[in-house]
Amino acid sequence: MTKLAHISRFKPSHCVESAAHPAQSQTLKIRFFYDIAWPLRWATAIFLLADRFRCSCNVFFSSCLRFNAAMIAQSRTTRCFGTTAQGRQSGMGRRMRTRLIAAIALSCAALMAQADESRLSIELNKFEPGEAGGCRAFFLFRNQTDNSFEEFEMSLAILDKDGVIDRLLSIDAAPLPVQRTTLKLFEIPEIECSDISEILLHDLPACKPQNSDPVDCFPLLALDSKTAANLAQ
Repeated sequence: MTKLAHISRFKPSHCVESAAHPAQSQTLKIRFFYDIAWPLRWATAIFLLADRFRCSCNVFFSSCLRFNAAMIAQSRTTRCFGTTAQGRQSGMGRRMRTRLIAAIALSCAALMAQADESRLSIELNKFEPGEAGGCRAFFLFRNQTDNSFEEFEMSLAILDKDGVIDRLLSIDAAPLPVQRTTLKLFEIPEIECSDISEILLHDLPACKPQNSDPVDCFPLLALDSKTAANLAQ
């Protein structure tokens, strides 16, 4: 007994405590394994979640790639097969529009030609020096209307270099036969030809077709000038 007491006196303190408290030792072992297993469980869960997320991403991107490939194939098919019909339709539409525009242009040209043919054209053809320092004016009357004019009187305003009215001049150009060109000469007194900047037709006191009542001839007129002076209305 003395030897055993002597031996037990020199046992390590933790051995004594373990022998004295076996329940506490078991609790320490469980806590130790719990402290190690808890991070492992979380690491495993995170790894599994990451793997599932990677799989989901792969599936998503694969679906996107398949959808993109399908759209590209459909667009190519539309371009290859659908464009032919659309091109034919657009070509037919363009041809119809071209024909319609050509028909309208021809109609407008015909109407304009007909309108020009029914005009009474007055052209100031040339100037030459007249008597006593005056100016002689040559007028061409092209009667393309359907009527001869037995009365045709013009009231002209003669403008000088500064655009100021120098004088008023009344000219009787009748008769004007139908479908004929008539030359008329008129003297403009007391002004040189180089001093005339414009001749203004401001009134038609008389315009009467043959065997008819007087009419307003302004809508029928077409004025032109081949001189330095302008002929206007």
